[in-house]
Amino acid sequence: MVACVLTHLAILATICCAAAATSPVHPNKGSVPFLANQFTHPHPNYIANRSEAHRFRTRVDHFDVQNRATFEFDYLSNSEYYLPGRPIFIVVGSNSVVNGYFIENGLFHDIARGERAWLFANEHRYYGRSAPVENYSTANMRFLSVEQALMDLIEWIGHLRTEVVHDPKAKVILHGIGYGGAVAIWARQRFPSFIDGAWGSTPSVIARVNFPEYGEDLGNTIRRLADDECFGTIWRGFRTAENLIDAGLYGRVSEMFRTCEPLAADDPLTVETFFYGLKTSIEQEMFGEANPQSVVRMCQELASDSADTDLEVLANFFARRYAPFDCVALDFESNIASALYEDVGVPVNAELGVRQRLYQLCTEFGWFLTSSTSGDSPFGTRITYRYFIDTCRAVFGDWIDQEIVYDGVRLTNLHFGADDPRVTNALYVNAEFDPSRFVSITSYTNTNANAFVIDGALIAMDWLSPSDGDSDDLRLIKEEIKEYSNIASALYEDIGVQVNAELGIRQRLYQLCTEFGWFLTSSTSGDSPFGTRITYRYFIDTCRAVFGDWIDQEVVYDGVRLTNLHFRGDDPRVTNALYVNAEFDPSRLVSITSYTNTNANAFVIHGAMIAMDWLSPNDGDSDDLRRIKDEIKEYFLVCTP
Repeated sequence: MVACVLTHLAILATICCAAAATSPVHPNKGSVPFLANQFTHPHPNYIANRSEAHRFRTRVDHFDVQNRATFEFDYLSNSEYYLPGRPIFIVVGSNSVVNGYFIENGLFHDIARGERAWLFANEHRYYGRSAPVENYSTANMRFLSVEQALMDLIEWIGHLRTEVVHDPKAKVILHGIGYGGAVAIWARQRFPSFIDGAWGSTPSVIARVNFPEYGEDLGNTIRRLADDECFGTIWRGFRTAENLIDAGLYGRVSEMFRTCEPLAADDPLTVETFFYGLKTSIEQEMFGEANPQSVVRMCQELASDSADTDLEVLANFFARRYAPFDCVALDFESNIASALYEDVGVPVNAELGVRQRLYQLCTEFGWFLTSSTSGDSPFGTRITYRYFIDTCRAVFGDWIDQEIVYDGVRLTNLHFGADDPRVTNALYVNAEFDPSRFVSITSYTNTNANAFVIDGALIAMDWLSPSDGDSDDLRLIKEEIKEYSNIASALYEDIGVQVNAELGIRQRLYQLCTEFGWFLTSSTSGDSPFGTRITYRYFIDTCRAVFGDWIDQEVVYDGVRLTNLHFRGDDPRVTNALYVNAEFDPSRLVSITSYTNTNANAFVIHGAMIAMDWLSPNDGDSDDLRRIKDEIKEYFLVCTP
């Protein structure tokens, strides 16, 4: 048997390997998803050691009252930090197997630990072991949709509140990555009384049939992170291949790229598959290390090739990638083979969800990575809309046509608002050089909702725990995410819950919103090292999210004005009073640090971060603190003769 490798599965942009046309095997686990709704788990083999595995039973079809069939889906539970009365944090299932990594590691886990929340993760229907049907025949795929998945999620959360956590009023915060991030935000949007907040990392929330901007943006990234010459090498290489095809020199191109099946004029789909596979090899090299330097290294490799033509440079690049194989399977039939398996338990379905992902693209999302006709993409012009439609039809049947795809995309955007979601208490996070940001939200303003784009990042790593390697911008965004997630503590209204009875979180926030302000916004002068992203609007939105839309700028300003009017701000005109602050405590700026009046004074403890004047005198006191404590004693002797 001739050794071969399956490159890009047409639409999925997931590199899948198969042996000729026999049984499916594991794909390249290190591959990176290059389509907007794809997410390859960073730790697919992670074994959870602090979580418990469970199953939840729900209906196969939530919208057909006559269909009473049920199925079970997997979920994981981690209660190691939980305290009664605290929130529920859920990592929402994506198009992959449920994995305990994110409820035992990462930023969401870190925030949950601080919030003393109970962590859960669910498996999305049709993925992993959570199959609602006996096989994945085309007829049985009809229960796979976002709407069905949302109902699974909501019914399960109701069960968690009442039967697991035993707190029907527990606040719920969702997090997801890629498609899981979209589902998390859509759940908050659709069920705001049930879901208290959602954070999506690279959430692809805008369905789109054609997505040529993806390739254009990859070209711009090559230019920005490397140089124009690298872009030109790829651009000229693709155009040269197109010209050879147009001239009928199919054999020449097949020979250069060692295709298992020769390109031919009577097989246009294989010609498109060839160009798609070549483009994918470059994408994989760009994103493989999730680091902008991978783009630079790729371009350095291309530049160091001494071949006579740009096409030969690309052929040599391609040959190095697939050196272990006698030939490369770039024909259409080989590249859809992995999506044709209908058995639930085969690895391409149970572990990778290849068929399931493709079904959702064909019926709900689109995101067809067609070629750009503007010339701004270096990857040629041969990857057409027809290629993706034919892929859908070849896998699922001729019933899928242009109307089906367009209608699915239209309904997804109609249901969830596309680029105008009108959702509150939600966060969108994307990377500057990730083309999937074009089908996400990168600029948004609503009540306690925001969108961040990580400057200089190829892939959004906001979900990782903070590290020394984080850029300044990523560090700031992670801090913002923490603040948004922590709002859950202020939503509890019961008097006896710990956050109110012991910590007074809701009460403190109410006073800040209505009397004091003290909103720790970013400085715009450049004198602060903490950037410029923390705005006044963020604090107003926090007040509104917790207490209602009646709180606006006027309410806050009027509360601050009245407080200063009643108590005279920095001119209190009070007698028999002492003010004590620390030299390096910023709160001294809203206190009195210099004052003279009848038996009234103000002291600043030199060299102190926090004023410890209230502690009994001890040998560790500085000279200045000792002097001030003596002054305080004298003051009381005067006041109480």
